[in-house]
Amino acid sequence: MEFSPELFAAVVAAVAFAAGLWFVRARRRQTRTRGGSGRARGPANLRFTCANCTKQFTHSRRTLLAYEQGARQFFCSACHTRWRGSQSVIQNRTHGPGEMLARRDAQQAKQTQLAEAAKRVQPGAANPDAKRGCLGLAALLVAAPAVLGWAALHYF
Repeated sequence: MEFSPELFAAVVAAVAFAAGLWFVRARRRQTRTRGGSGRARGPANLRFTCANCTKQFTHSRRTLLAYEQGARQFFCSACHTRWRGSQSVIQNRTHGPGEMLARRDAQQAKQTQLAEAAKRVQPGAANPDAKRGCLGLAALLVAAPAVLGWAALHYF
C-alpha cells in the first residue's frame, strides 16, 4: 500500500475535524448543566391568573415568595386580603408573612451550610467555572498528527 501525502493530509484533517467537533459538543454540554440544581428560579410568565376571581395580575413579592416555596396557584391581593380577613387571629399569627420569611431564611441558611460543607469535602471543586480539558485537547491535537507523520515516514 502506498501512502501518499494527500492521503496523509486527509487523515490529519479528519482527525482534527473529529477532535474539534468533540470539543465543541463537550463545551456545549458543560454550559447546559452548569448553574444550579435545574429548578426554576422564578415563574415562566410575569403575569398570573388569580385562582379566585380569574383576572390577570403581575406577580408581586408575595406571589414570588409563594412560588419559591412551591405554590403554583396564586391569588390577587384583593382576594388574598379577603381570605386573610376570614381567618382567625391565632391562625394569622402562626401562618403569616413573618412565619413565611422565617422559614425562607432558615431554608437559605441550611442551603448555605450544605454548600460550604460540600466545598470542604471536595477541595478540587472550589472553582466550578474553571476550564477543564484544554491541555489534554491541545496535546491530542498536536500528538495525533505527529504520530501519524512518524508512522508514515517509518513504515511506508
